Amino acid sequence: MSKKSKMLEEIKNMFKDIDIDFDSINDTAINDFITIIKKTKDDRYQPNTKHLMSDIIMITFFAIISKATEWTEIEAFAKKEEIWLKKYLELPNGIPSHDTIQRVISILDSSILYKNCLKYFIEIIDNYVPKEENEKDIYSIDGKTTNGSSRNGLTITKLKPVNIMSVYSHNYGVSILQDYINEKENEIPMGK
Repeated sequence: MSKKSKMLEEIKNMFKDIDIDFDSINDTAINDFITIIKKTKDDRYQPNTKHLMSDIIMITFFAIISKATEWTEIEAFAKKEEIWLKKYLELPNGIPSHDTIQRVISILDSSILYKNCLKYFIEIIDNYVPKEENEKDIYSIDGKTTNGSSRNGLTITKLKPVNIMSVYSHNYGVSILQDYINEKENEIPMGK
């Protein structure tokens, strides 16, 4: 049995109340999103690659919003929806295996992918939801220490815990920025 991914589970929970009818999705929106995904840098050794990075990312994205939480479920989704996926994706060597999907997703620079996707989705929201002329967004800045990320003196080298600063947009209801910080500091001067 394959190992469940916590990240996939969290993304699935975001879409749990949404039922997607893929045939009713706007082709232009999908193609625009694919164009953004194709800008993702592919650091794989090219002679050994059979599948396009953008194809794997899009397969994973569509599978997650279709309630997939495991790598094998993502592959099963892609095989089931292969004809529909071929309308948008190149898939030069067919559907990648769940192992390939897992390896490729694990090497992605998630911060760049997150920024590109978030920027695209915010543009879509702004096009559909009119803003009032003087409406301003409220941002909450918060720092957190990741539990279990430090090492004590019993190990070879002592490591400090990982500290993350997040910026949350109240208008959009999402964290628009997350970044690592050196030490737990007062977040107010960092946000200026």
